[in-house]
Amino acid sequence: MRLLRYAVKRLLRPRSSRRLIWIAPVVLLLVLILDLLTPLGYAVGALYVFPVLLVALTRSARAVVLMGLLGAGLVLVGYALSPSVEQLPEFLPPLLNRLFSLGVILGATLMGLVLAHLLHRHRRVGRVVLAAQKARRESLEQMDLAARMALLGAWSYQVDSNTLELSPLVMELHGLPPGESLTLESILHYYTPESRARMRACFQQCLEKGEGFDEQFQLRLREGSQRWARCIARASRDAEGRTVEVLGAFQDITRQKEIENLLLVSERRFQRLVDAIPLIVWSADPEGRVDYFSRDLHVFTGVNDSDRLMGDGWLSVVHPDDRDNAAEQWQTAVKKGGNYTVELRLRRHDGRYHWHLVRAEAARDGEGLIRKWYGSATDIDDQRRLQQQLQQAQQLEALGHLTGGVAHDFNNLITVIQGNAELLMAALHGDQRLYPLADMIDGAARRGAALTQRLLAVARRQRLEPRTVDINEMVREMQDLLCRTLGKHVAVELQLTEGAWPARVDPSQLESALLNLCINARDAMPQGGRLTIESDNIVLDLDDASSDPDLVPGEYVMLAVSDTGEGMDEKTQAQLFEPFFTTKEPGKGSGLGLPMLYGFIKQSRGHVRVDSSPGQGTTVRCYLPRDTEGQDQQESEMVVPMETRGSETVLLVEDDDLVRRYASEQVQNMGYKVVEATDGSSAMKVLEARDDIDLLFTDVVMPGGMAAQDLVVEARRLHPEIRVLYTSGYTENAILHRGRLESDGLMLSKPYRREDLARMIRVALEQEG
Repeated sequence: MRLLRYAVKRLLRPRSSRRLIWIAPVVLLLVLILDLLTPLGYAVGALYVFPVLLVALTRSARAVVLMGLLGAGLVLVGYALSPSVEQLPEFLPPLLNRLFSLGVILGATLMGLVLAHLLHRHRRVGRVVLAAQKARRESLEQMDLAARMALLGAWSYQVDSNTLELSPLVMELHGLPPGESLTLESILHYYTPESRARMRACFQQCLEKGEGFDEQFQLRLREGSQRWARCIARASRDAEGRTVEVLGAFQDITRQKEIENLLLVSERRFQRLVDAIPLIVWSADPEGRVDYFSRDLHVFTGVNDSDRLMGDGWLSVVHPDDRDNAAEQWQTAVKKGGNYTVELRLRRHDGRYHWHLVRAEAARDGEGLIRKWYGSATDIDDQRRLQQQLQQAQQLEALGHLTGGVAHDFNNLITVIQGNAELLMAALHGDQRLYPLADMIDGAARRGAALTQRLLAVARRQRLEPRTVDINEMVREMQDLLCRTLGKHVAVELQLTEGAWPARVDPSQLESALLNLCINARDAMPQGGRLTIESDNIVLDLDDASSDPDLVPGEYVMLAVSDTGEGMDEKTQAQLFEPFFTTKEPGKGSGLGLPMLYGFIKQSRGHVRVDSSPGQGTTVRCYLPRDTEGQDQQESEMVVPMETRGSETVLLVEDDDLVRRYASEQVQNMGYKVVEATDGSSAMKVLEARDDIDLLFTDVVMPGGMAAQDLVVEARRLHPEIRVLYTSGYTENAILHRGRLESDGLMLSKPYRREDLARMIRVALEQEG
């Protein structure tokens, strides 16, 4: 039978079938020859069945029919040509024999057709099966290749037998030899303790409740290496709901974990880099929804919950007045795809708002589509404050130039008016009708001079006489005056640091400034309160100096005045030092008190800071330069002579005709000889022509291109023993040291009275060379 099956398979091959086409005619010819040699009484014609059936193996119906027709024809040919037999059985006549042969051939033909059809159908089915087997084999190969590329394998766990079956790849990943029998507990030993506990809990949950799991576990192999695996499980339950099998997949994700760790390290490095940048970094999706903020925003705002700031939540920390504009411009930028730039105020963790410059640009792909928005927010609060201070300084500078020019001319006029008013008062003494008029003129001149002096203080152009001042001693000496001035409803408290440094400042101006600050503090506490005066030694560094372009780092004595009054908002503080700005009712404030304080402190090379909040009171800190010279103790006091007349020769240099005429008459009335000059050039001609000039009395500000200091230098070159007395209603950066202008000579400020003029001339003439 085995040999027969082999033979049939061989015959059914396509190549064998083609051979049968040639073998069948040969068999047919052999049967014909046998039929011709055999007498008619024998049924040799039935042998034609074999070539017909043989052709059927070719699976060709046409060949079977053709072979059947040939066989039938040859039966008839054999009937005609076969030799006759004399004695034949009666039941086998030749014709019946041939008819039987035809019937057999016909049956064989029909059987051959059926067999050919079945063989053809079998062949087609075989081809389909072979194609399916090939496709399955290729699919399995692809799946195996994909599984190996993805490091993915399968496993199953039989609950009843407690056996665990792993695919070859899973066995390989665990470092196990093929065919090793495993249980759940035995496989757990290949995992780290933490993963082992989780895996046991996952399997317990799956067996008890039928819940699958998808977890990541860490393997610890025998050679000491570690790998990560993703394990997926699904429970299979019987009709009673009992878990009988757990099927799952196993994937080696070690490389993925390594990439994740690298990404995590890179992200942390990027995060540290972003956190090190002194600004807020943020990003948003293409629709403009913010999805990331750097740590600086959380630190600045005090909002630790990131979700609160995501999307449009960042608007909650924007100042209400800036919120609509910021949101509108952001939506416009997102819609048009343009850059985003806006200045807005962000709320700090302490409730204060800081100005920030917010920028953003779109990141596009190769097709120009926006994939991400990246932006930053820079704190420009100090920059804006510096800009405001610069603008304020420029305003004060412009005011100083304007005031200086006006003060110079105005003081010249007041000098003449006040001087002549004195002469009138002296001449009309006892005249009850005219003397009050002259006194009124003198009073008006004094008020004009005081107003001019206040404007010069605001513009940092007033005359200062800096000295070494013990701040603590000055405050203690003023305590009684302050208590009487402020009233009983204000409690005055002193917090003076022992060992406070001496300051270099004009003491009279500082006393006026302190009194002004205390009066302002009292006015801010209409219902009473506490006023605190503090002193301390302060060293300001570069960071402190960066907040004020005029501030020089160094050692300062801090004098602070604090109250528990109403306080001020940011808008009021921004205008605090503007001339004529006041929060008081009309008639109760000139708006020059704090500007004068600011100008005085700045002119003294100091600094002023104000800290205030509505309802929290106000603190004004004045930083005064520390005195490191200590020269006042060694210098002798200026001696005021009793005699105010003389006979020396005075060179009077004054460009204003009225002032020159007034001063010349006054000096001549004192007994002196006077030589007049209108500017530096004409004064030099006098100095070159004469050698009897004892005193150079010159205005500081003069036309003609030659400054008073240059004139003094040339005068002392020609006359080394000459004395100098300056006068001016306005001096650029005039800082006097015990009445001297930069140690070059004495200063007599305009407007001056007759007795002041007489005294200073005498002092100048009698001073040591």
